[in-house]
Amino acid sequence: MLKTTRTAPPGSRRAWLQFAMATLVTPWVFSAHADLEIGQPVQALDIELIDGTLTTADQWRSKTVIYLFWATWCPICVGEMAAYQALRNRHKSQGLELLALALDQEVSEVRAFAADVGYDFPMAMRSDAVRGAFGDIRGTPTVFIVDRRGIVGFKHLGAIAPDDLGRIVETLLEPVVPPAGQMRPSSSV
Repeated sequence: MLKTTRTAPPGSRRAWLQFAMATLVTPWVFSAHADLEIGQPVQALDIELIDGTLTTADQWRSKTVIYLFWATWCPICVGEMAAYQALRNRHKSQGLELLALALDQEVSEVRAFAADVGYDFPMAMRSDAVRGAFGDIRGTPTVFIVDRRGIVGFKHLGAIAPDDLGRIVETLLEPVVPPAGQMRPSSSV
């Protein structure tokens, strides 16, 4: 049996309420982004940094990348920045990169912060494209660590101990070995 939805008579309070709910809720439902989860691939993005340079998706390929969503007004974020810088410095030669994506409203605030602290990792503002790729960020700091294949290997909201973060990064920096059935036989020369 087919169910039908009853609508209110035109001009009634109920009709107005149905119209208001449809008008307010429908755009929200269809504009919501699915949150990126562990095990899912990250969309390759070109991202404009706060200094105006454009990083291309090719620059991030084959690297383990920490995507750090943060804000200048977040004391935990600001407090952890030195640990992220040290981690990047320690593992950069192994293919680790860090991209700090600010949730601030004004790029000028982020530029001023960057000038004051002197960190050398790339910083960008969260754009619509980034929001579409990662989904809604529910708090700061939020960290995604993406392996060399472009797959999310770690996701975390809130503070994280530097030692714990280091162990996670070291695990994700390990070479990706294909399953046994997909290994190419070695050739003798």
